Amino acid sequence: GEPREIATLDTPGWNCDVVVDGARAYLADGGKGIVVADVSDPARPRVLGSTDVGSIARRVFLRGETLFAAAYTRGIAALDVSNPERPAVAAVYPAVNDGRGVVADERFVYLASGSGGLYVLSYER
Repeated sequence: GEPREIATLDTPGWNCDVVVDGARAYLADGGKGIVVADVSDPARPRVLGSTDVGSIARRVFLRGETLFAAAYTRGIAALDVSNPERPAVAAVYPAVNDGRGVVADERFVYLASGSGGLYVLSYER
């Protein structure tokens, strides 16, 4: 059938990306950083917490309790989201510029950078 709108959630920035894990949605909210939302009731989503990443958050990827954000002029930010009301930047890797996409597996984080190409970073949690 046709898609139909259930609800909307207005966030402070402009949403560029979202990843959902259970009852939580993690939003790359542009110049406003990262927003964590409760989507346990899809008809009534609500903001739980947010944090600035020092640049425009473009893409997000969740791995366990670590959220990786591709940030325009900061490269990549790793955030601890174990407390969804207080997401916190745990580490930043300053790529050349223009962070556009991010994914991670058990050992590596991959960052797509418009002007810098592909960055492959190791991480331990």
